Amino acid sequence: MRLERLLPWVLMPNIAMAGGGGGGIVLGLIIFLPILVWGFIKLWKFWFQMIFGGLGRAQPQQGGSHPIAQSMAQANKDCPYCAEPILAKARKCKHCGSDLS
Repeated sequence: MRLERLLPWVLMPNIAMAGGGGGGIVLGLIIFLPILVWGFIKLWKFWFQMIFGGLGRAQPQQGGSHPIAQSMAQANKDCPYCAEPILAKARKCKHCGSDLS
């Protein structure tokens, strides 16, 4: 038995029985070919982003930074003795050991 005769039965067995199986291949190509092409496009797009680092992605706006980064920057201050960044709530510098209260 030839493989071409089995293809409609594998793709869509109910449609293959109607009309002797001639329309199963055509209908199978109409339905499955666009899905197959879409899958290949998604796969190539994923690998392109993995290899080239997502070229074509929207760049962040220059206006401001991320809200979490802003809150973290406000939660830090510089030590008046050694000028190293420390938490704003700190009572003692972790770098030089000086008392900040």
